[in-house]
Amino acid sequence: MNAVTPIVKIPHLTERGHVTQSRVVASEWTKFITLRSTLWSLGVGMFLGLPLRRRFSPERFRVLVLLLLVAGAVAAVGKAFT
Repeated sequence: MNAVTPIVKIPHLTERGHVTQSRVVASEWTKFITLRSTLWSLGVGMFLGLPLRRRFSPERFRVLVLLLLVAGAVAAVGKAFT
C-alpha cells in the first residue's frame, strides 16, 4: 500500500512582517496565557514545591530543581526528534 501526500502550494505573503523583540514578547505572552497547561503546571509546581522545600536543605533543593529542569529539557528534546 502506498500513501501519497498531495503537494500543497503555500501562498506567498504580500507583506513581510519585521521580527522585533516587542513582537516576540507579545507573541510569547499570548501563548503563555492561552495555554491551559500553563496554569496546571504552575499549580502542580507550587503544590509540590512547598513540601519539597521543607524536606530538603536549600542547597539540595536547588540541585533537585536543576535536575528536574534538565530531565524535562532532555525529555522535550527527545520527544521533538522522535
